[in-house]
Parts: sequence; C-alpha cells; structure tokens
Amino acid sequence: MLPASLSESDMIDTVTRWFDLASVMMNTDNSRLAVQAWLKALIRQGTIPAVRVIEWANGGVADADIALRQIAAEMLDRGETPPTTIAGYAAQALNKPQVARRKGGDVADNWLRDCCIAVLVSLAVERWHPHLPMSRNRASKSPSACSVVSAALIKRRINIGERRVEKIHQQFAALLPAHAAWRASLLSAPNQAL
Repeated sequence: MLPASLSESDMIDTVTRWFDLASVMMNTDNSRLAVQAWLKALIRQGTIPAVRVIEWANGGVADADIALRQIAAEMLDRGETPPTTIAGYAAQALNKPQVARRKGGDVADNWLRDCCIAVLVSLAVERWHPHLPMSRNRASKSPSACSVVSAALIKRRINIGERRVEKIHQQFAALLPAHAAWRASLLSAPNQAL
C-alpha cells in the first residue's frame, strides 16, 4: 500500500515528465545511429568478435553492415590497416549494396526507447522505494514501477503494456550498473527485500 503522501497519479505524472525529457532523442534514426555506434565501439574494444558482427550483417542486420563498413572506412581514412576479417568483409561489401532493412522494423528501431523504459523503471523503484515494487502479480491493485511506467507511456500514446515493460527492463537491467549496485546494496542489508 502507498502512504497517503504518495498517489499513483502523481507518480505517473512524474514518470511522464521524465519520459518527455528523453523522448526528443528517441526516434528511429537516432536509435539506429546509437546501435551502430555501440557495435563499432564493441568491435574496436574487442568486446565482441568482428566475426559475430559479420554473421549478423550476412544474416540481414542492416546496422551491423553499416557499422562494419564505417569501421573499415574510418581505419583506411586514418591510414590504418583493418583487421583481416573486417578487410575481407569490406572487400565483399564494395561489390554489393548495403543490407536492406527488414520489413516491419528491427531491434535497432526501438533500442533507445527500450533503454529509456528500463531506466525509467529503475528510477521509479529508486525514487519511491520501499513503497513501489518493481512488478506486481496480475491480481494486485497496488501500483508497481512497471505499471506506472506503462501508464506514463500510454499517456504519451506509446501503447506498451505493463508485462512488456517488465520484459524490457529484464532485457536491459544488466546495462544499468548504477541500479544494479543500488539493488545489490539493498538486498545485502539485513531484513531488506526488493
């Protein structure tokens, strides 16, 4: 139960304002650019093998194709020799058009939106802890962070239900280290549960 000083409506309004601050950046083009930049950074850092990204590109992931082409072009422009895998991909890519985007969109189209949703859920839990749980069972009438975020999104005509918000948060939770550290500190405290 929420204390009298907190109302679900006020929480939804607060999360809606948070969403409005970030929504300007969350269009499909920016999301695709963010995925491409992320892939390029992962390849350069060696966090992900270029061969894996090449598999994705050959499998029809347009943003993987673009990222690989850009890495090869940037390295050549700086006078660097690209790694053999990237050079081989670039040589083949020169003789064919860019990978076409899949009909109906792909993961990159909503990447930033979904990242934002995960952050909003985490912020809501942290802001209204211990009164607002992450999620709730379907029979409960009490709000949860996921139900509040879903209601805020629906208020902005982004129809994502509470269960989908939960799934998005689960998918992106590992990318939220500050929230993970905060949650771990709560779970390690005596008699605390989240």
